[in-house]
Amino acid sequence: MRTIQYLNRVYRNDPNSGAFVIDVKLEKYAYAFNEWDGAYFKRRDLDPDLAHFLNLCSEEIPFRYRIAIEFTVNEEHNPKMERLLRTSLKNYFANRMEAEKRILGRISRRILRFVALGALALLIAAVIEPLVPPNPLGGLLSEGFFIGGWVFFWEALSAGTFQRPERRKLMRAFKRFYQSDIRFAYTDVDLPDFEVDDDHEVGDSVQREGIDATRQTRQKKERIGDGVELKKSSTVTVSVDRVLAHRER
Repeated sequence: MRTIQYLNRVYRNDPNSGAFVIDVKLEKYAYAFNEWDGAYFKRRDLDPDLAHFLNLCSEEIPFRYRIAIEFTVNEEHNPKMERLLRTSLKNYFANRMEAEKRILGRISRRILRFVALGALALLIAAVIEPLVPPNPLGGLLSEGFFIGGWVFFWEALSAGTFQRPERRKLMRAFKRFYQSDIRFAYTDVDLPDFEVDDDHEVGDSVQREGIDATRQTRQKKERIGDGVELKKSSTVTVSVDRVLAHRER
């Protein structure tokens, strides 16, 4: 119950598909790709920060729930870039799934190799135990094979218990991303994303114009000389009169 309450508070839920939507803000389409990768967009890797963010979201959302990715782009609608980004995402997750499959295959082969070496070491220890002379060297040889056999078995158990489940979990996450719905939304590039209070807006304009007037005064002093006293800039007077008139209205 706590999990679904947390998910509903953090993520939007699509009423049609029931998927939890991961919202991603992009200033430009190209920001979703790795800037160091010079490959074509369809084969280019994702930006590392974006990939890390998606993995964190996937860890929060249990596998029994579907997910969707919605990119809010602060750029003009470009259908070609939409297709490229969607294709690049699918290729990225498909390649990651294939990489995890190869890693799982190597782990499985390593487990079999460790089990075979462990069994062989224990067999040798059992065979030579009655044959070695009863001295420290013979005991060390026999105990060495016994210990080595159990170490190999422990490595096989560790790989099968810890490494393999973790890789299978990653592969499930990439598969869910590959099957997810990828959407695009757009913001008005000409308007800010927040509302500005009138008083704050006027105050900011006064501060900016005051800074401009100070910069102009400093430049005049540099041209004329520090010994000449200048009158107050008319820019500040005009901006203050403008603020007073605005507040009276």
